[in-house]
Formats: sequence, C-alpha cells, structure tokens
Amino acid sequence: MNKEEIKDEIQDRLDRTSKYMKSLFPMQQYIEEAEAIIEDCFERHDVPKLDHPRVRDLNDRYGDGLVNANGFPVSGIIAQEDFHVGGDSPAVPIVIGMIGFVWGLCKFLALIHLPTIALLAGFVYALFLFNVTSPDFRKFGKGAFLTALIFVPVVGGIYYAFTHLGTFGVAGMTGEIHDPFGSLATLLGSSAFSLVLAFAPILVPYWYSRKKYRDYVLSLADVGMTKNGPVCSNLRPHKEARIMQMANGLKDETYFNQVGTATSELASRGDSFAPDEGLAVGQTLQDQRKHGFFFGDPGTGKTTALKNIMAGVIKGEIYDELIEARKKANPGLSYLEITAKHEDQIRQNVDKIFAERIANKK
Repeated sequence: MNKEEIKDEIQDRLDRTSKYMKSLFPMQQYIEEAEAIIEDCFERHDVPKLDHPRVRDLNDRYGDGLVNANGFPVSGIIAQEDFHVGGDSPAVPIVIGMIGFVWGLCKFLALIHLPTIALLAGFVYALFLFNVTSPDFRKFGKGAFLTALIFVPVVGGIYYAFTHLGTFGVAGMTGEIHDPFGSLATLLGSSAFSLVLAFAPILVPYWYSRKKYRDYVLSLADVGMTKNGPVCSNLRPHKEARIMQMANGLKDETYFNQVGTATSELASRGDSFAPDEGLAVGQTLQDQRKHGFFFGDPGTGKTTALKNIMAGVIKGEIYDELIEARKKANPGLSYLEITAKHEDQIRQNVDKIFAERIANKK
C-alpha cells in the first residue's frame, strides 16, 4: 500500500465509525495524528529534498516506503495498515479499567442462577486482557513450568467458587452441589476428547511453532511501539522487504566495511533502520557507490564516517586482490565458495596489509 491508499483507508474507516463513538472520542484528531505519522514514515530526513538522479531512490518518491528499487531500506518506520497508534488507543485503558465492573457482573450472574454465563464472561474478559498484555512465564526462570501449572488449580478453584460456595449464593439458593471434577472425568471419557488426544502429537508441535512465531513477530512490532510510538499490525510487507534485502545481499560480493554492531533500537526520530541485535552494521562497496552521501551539522561525525568509508574502499581493493589470488590458485571454486571457505583468513590478511600500507604512506 502506498501513502495515499493508507490515508484513504483511514478516512473510509472514519466514515464507517458510529456517531456515538465520534461523540466519545476526538476521532478526527486521531486521524490527523495518524496522517502526520504516515507523512513522516514516507519521508527521508537525512537527505536533501532534491530530485537528483543519484538520490531519487533515497527520496523514495516512487517507492512503497519500505525499500527502493535495489531492495535497500529507505525508512525506519513502517506505516501501520490498521488505525492504531501504540498505547494511545482509547479502548485499552477503558477495558482495563472495567475489572471491577466485570467482577460485579460475574457475581450478579451467579446470584441469579447463571454461574456458567458468569464464568464465560470472566473468561472472555481475561482472554482480552491476555491479548493486551499476555503473561510471560519465562520471566519466572526455573519455576516457569511450576508457575504455569498453578494456573490449572486456580481456574478450577474459580469454577468451584461459582458452582459450590454459598458466598456467591449459588449453592445456598439452588441446594445443588455440582462436582466439576466428575464432569471433567465424563469429558475425558468422551469419544470427542479421545479423538483430540489422538491428534495431539500433530497439534501440539503445530501450536508450539505458531506460538513461537507469534512471539517473534510481536517482538519485532514491539521495537517500533516502545522506541518510537507507531506499531505495524501487518508485518507481511516488512518480511518481504527483508527477503529482498537478503537476496540482494547474497549477490553483493564486494568488501563489507563494518562500522558497528546493531542494538535493535531505533533512533530518537526513528529515521534509521533497526536490524536485529548483534548483527554487523556497515556498508559494502556496492552500497557506498549508491548511498555514499553524508549531510549534517558540524561535529556530527561526518569526517569520522568518511574516514571509515575510505578505509573500507582501500580494504575493498585489497580484498579484491586477495580474492583474485585465491581464484587463480583454485580455479575450480566459485567466488562465493572462496568467500565462504576463506572469509576469516582473508579478512585478517586485509587488516594486516591495510595497516602496512597506511604505515608506509606516513
């Protein structure tokens, strides 16, 4: 989706919003804030506003806000396709604040002989809260499994309270004592449950893989939410962009000039790409030929960055010489195979030869 399509979809959702919701919340203000964020997402802040042929791809006037024609990232923020901006959604604090109301409603339903409906209402509300802030048992360390097991008797105790204890009025008013464990035994003996158990070896691994993938996607989205505000509710374009970048990266066999290591945190304005933590950050010579533009106020590190780039250019020349020497010695190997087998040794030789050449020039 391009910028205008996202704006049109937001306006369409606003038109379909009920007058009651518009009277409760300043929806137009939310729309304006969202459009301002989208404008910011599709605009580069580290290049001049020129229509120069060599920086046209950086301006991304003809792109999709994710990657340019060569597959390189052009924006650190991903515009969300659903109208939701971080924790500023008006529904979240309202629903979280309804805990007392839901508890009172469940108790009232139990008093009028509707314990099952009361239990379902509480379960639905708890399910919504888990989607807002899902419980993470891993933070309990070695006791994570035991902590997760505690939830089983807790849920059973809640059901027992709604169906047994006179405190809620159910047992005293009906005079009936239901045995939840007897019902559970009946369920375990049913043919339907036996069928579920038969497919457990397939269902459990599938559920676990989907759960881990969901956690991974949420962790990616959480970077944008905690560091910059906007969140992306549809990560499919982002995933495709990364695949494109990886494909282009595999084709790029020029020297990689590393200038740092990724921390996975966005810049203050979110104008930088935030790769996974621990990955090397830098540019290959191929990157520098297309994106070697530096702008900024005095003292912002332009000279230092240019020194690193020039060092990368010199190292790249040395790297090409060593690769060609390896190719002559091993004509049956491709350049990619040579790089894969001798990358560490070649890099060590590059640094050594580079230091010698710099020392000789001084």
